[in-house]
This record gives sequence, structure tokens and C-alpha cells, in this order.
Amino acid sequence: MAHKSHFSLDVGWQLLLKDLGLPSRHVLRRALLPEDTLSRENHGLTTDEYFRFWRALEQEANDLLFPLRLIETVSSEVFSPPLFAALCSPDLMRAVQRLAKYKALVAPMSLEISVGSWGDMTLSPRWQGGHTEVPVSLQVVELAFFVRLAQIATREAICAVRVTLPALPAGKALQRYERFFGTAITLGTHASITFSAVDVLRPFLTSNEGM
Repeated sequence: MAHKSHFSLDVGWQLLLKDLGLPSRHVLRRALLPEDTLSRENHGLTTDEYFRFWRALEQEANDLLFPLRLIETVSSEVFSPPLFAALCSPDLMRAVQRLAKYKALVAPMSLEISVGSWGDMTLSPRWQGGHTEVPVSLQVVELAFFVRLAQIATREAICAVRVTLPALPAGKALQRYERFFGTAITLGTHASITFSAVDVLRPFLTSNEGM
């Protein structure tokens, strides 16, 4: 399948930045992007612009725990079509399958999904063109989002079974990340997160197939 060349930012970004206390105009200025980028329709970012936007977020936040702060702002109250569709799924397995299609539309990445012989599920973001300079914070967010999704939808303290990153967060931030994921983070060639078979099929209380 041909790769997309432009990616649309999710409509929820304006609200997320507001909740994080990061003025969108400052972030966009750092990224050398037009100040109306988040409100323009039918406008997408190139791969380079996408990564510039994310590095600008890091610089503006200036906080090693920024990825977790961002994820913790995600809630069922934030209107985001893909989040809504995921929350309406019957379980994490179906939610991930739906989100995998969406991810390729809004970021220069694809989501690899593998299910082990015992039913555990591993998710691994793969960056378009084998991009090797993906900010660690972005990779953390991509993995942490699925933990947050499962926790919101099940109202249970869902934890990962395994987490790998191509670079570890510095200093005490690593301990905070490991508390969030509920497991040690190990070095690996690619970022990945694994959920147990029980949590993969744990019913979503937010399930609504009619919606």
C-alpha cells in the first residue's frame, strides 16, 4: 500500500494543548508552521513538518514527564473521532484494530499488531521510511495511549506486561514512566508494548456498537 505524504492533525490537539498550558501559537511558531495549522480544514503536514511539530511540543513543555502529562489529559470528555470509535469497541483487541487504520492517516507511521500463542497482544509503531530520529517522547505517547485507553474504557488499573523503547528516559523520569506502565522498560530496536490476554479481551464498559 502506498504511503501518504501528508497527515492531518487530530481535532483534539487544540484542547489538549490548552489543558497542558501550552499556547498553540508558541508551539506552531517553534515548529515554523502557520498559526492556523490546527484550525485549517483539508490541510496536512508533511513527515518533516510532523516531526518538527512534535519537537516543538517537547521544547515548549521543557519537561521530561511531558509525555505522561499529555496522556493523562486524554479522557472520554475530549472529542476525538478515533478515540470515540475506540471507546465504543467491545474490547482492546477491536479498539486497536480500528485505531491501526486511523494511525496511518494522521501520522507517518503504521501500527504492527501481533498476537502470541497465549493470546497476549504486542503493538509496535513503525515509522514511515524507517525514520530513525523519532523523539522518544512521541514513542512513549504512542505506547502510553493504549494503556490510558484501556483504563478509561474498563475502569480498571490496566498495566502492560512488557514495554520496550529504543532509548530510555533520563534520570528519575524512567521510574515515573515505569510506574505508569506497571512494568520495567527495556531497551529494544523498536518501541513496543504488550498486554496480557486477559486485558486484551477485558470488556469495555464504554462499548456501544450501535454508535
